[in-house]
Amino acid sequence: MQYSARLIILTSLLISVVLVFVLSMSQSLIGKSAYLGDVGVIKRNGKLNLTKTSISCPGISNFVIRDSKKRAIKNFSIFLEKLYDTKTVQVEFPLPGDLSYPAVFSLNEATINQCKAIPIICKPYFNVDQASGYEANCEVLNVKRGEGILKVVKTSYGGRGSFPFDTNTLIDSITTIKEGDLYNSYTGYRSEGLAPSNTRTKGMEYYIKEQIPPGWKLDSAKCDNGKIDNIKIVESKITTCSFENTKTDLGEPSK
Repeated sequence: MQYSARLIILTSLLISVVLVFVLSMSQSLIGKSAYLGDVGVIKRNGKLNLTKTSISCPGISNFVIRDSKKRAIKNFSIFLEKLYDTKTVQVEFPLPGDLSYPAVFSLNEATINQCKAIPIICKPYFNVDQASGYEANCEVLNVKRGEGILKVVKTSYGGRGSFPFDTNTLIDSITTIKEGDLYNSYTGYRSEGLAPSNTRTKGMEYYIKEQIPPGWKLDSAKCDNGKIDNIKIVESKITTCSFENTKTDLGEPSK
């Protein structure tokens, strides 16, 4: 009996030590919470669609929705297991009865320590009641600390096409997809590519130049932070380069 009691005590102590270790490890892995954006609610229902994309930093992230009194009213997690992985979840959250509406709720994310969140503005800002069909949509990108993101926006007029690039980034080509009416020459076809870039490499200059395919002409190529042959990538920021092409082949538009 004494042996059994001692065994039970030792087992309980061992379980306690393991739990403390696991909790301390989880706390050390998860960093501080970062503010992502606000979601406004007019009445009755709190609902948002959250899209999380891992550019170079897969793993788990913890999210919390807080009300205007800084109270955590909804906690949830999203796990992405690979690079360039993305997941969208729909989250419904309770609306405290002691608030007046419209009310604003903040969205925060805590990533693992080696990662950083790059928020995309939530839109629309206000999420009215569910019966009206409007929901708030938020996006967040995760990259490793010390990295920024190069976003390439490609628009083609007159048809779709595949456009290769000469570049020292991870974007080697983009195939444009349909946006709007197939024969609307004003809207064109548009697609985007994302690539992480190490901002801590001294003397590193990024460049991206389109290798114009036959049957197309390049209308414009520009970046919002530098030129296409000397792009300035900023840590935890998105730098955008845009390329526009027009199809010179006057035959049947690509479908």
